[in-house]
Amino acid sequence: MDEVCKLLTKWKGTRFADMQLSLNFSRITMFDNNFFNEFRSVFSRYDLNPQQLELEVTETQETLNKKQMAHLLEELKKHNFNIALDDFGVEYSSYEFLMMADFDILKIDKGIIQKYEEAERGKTLVKHIVDMGHSIGARCCAEGVETREQFDYMKEIGCDYVQGYIVEKPMAVEQFEQKYMFSGEKEIF
Repeated sequence: MDEVCKLLTKWKGTRFADMQLSLNFSRITMFDNNFFNEFRSVFSRYDLNPQQLELEVTETQETLNKKQMAHLLEELKKHNFNIALDDFGVEYSSYEFLMMADFDILKIDKGIIQKYEEAERGKTLVKHIVDMGHSIGARCCAEGVETREQFDYMKEIGCDYVQGYIVEKPMAVEQFEQKYMFSGEKEIF
């Protein structure tokens, strides 16, 4: 967490000053009694906008203690942190979890995105997931987008974001800064 805050602080005054970064935490970390207070404390110490951080929660995390997870997410939302439901569509209880917490972003699992073209109803299913996300006030992100066709379809159905090799392969922070901040390259995609 400290490293992410240092990075966001370093990027103040650059074209990435308002960039939002995503963080995944383990279930053990999230259910630690001090997690929320430590999380908030670190972020305030760096004087950053909570909207710059997106906390990713996977569907399987809620199986430990649904009420405890819902309470934690509610506290984070009260302090303006963005919450994303990651890997949506992998587990059977996704809809129950959607009813328990107010998510800002619904991240559609790459398995669904990479296979939607195989089934006749695949495109319809993905479109309905995006529509459902929007209807509950969430932005949608398609994970694992690798082809131009997938990218174009996500754009066509109004998916807010894409994540995958079509945009960029994973890279170290130093490589990212060199390529996009210091080299003058204008767009990430």
